[in-house]
Amino acid sequence: MLSIIMAATLLMGAIVNLYLVQSPLKRLGLVGIYTAVSSASVGILTNARRAELFGSTAAYVAFSWYL
Repeated sequence: MLSIIMAATLLMGAIVNLYLVQSPLKRLGLVGIYTAVSSASVGILTNARRAELFGSTAAYVAFSWYL
């Protein structure tokens, strides 16, 4: 349950923050921060293997950058 809440919070936080921030450098920094926190939370809260962690991180970055 905690991992679901954390994932939803990180996605919604990224959507709101990237919508509000206009500076490209600040947006890039936010994508990096949200990616690191998302990857760390998946690594800590699940027993995902390295390949699965890499895949989820790549998907998160692709989604975040699309915004």
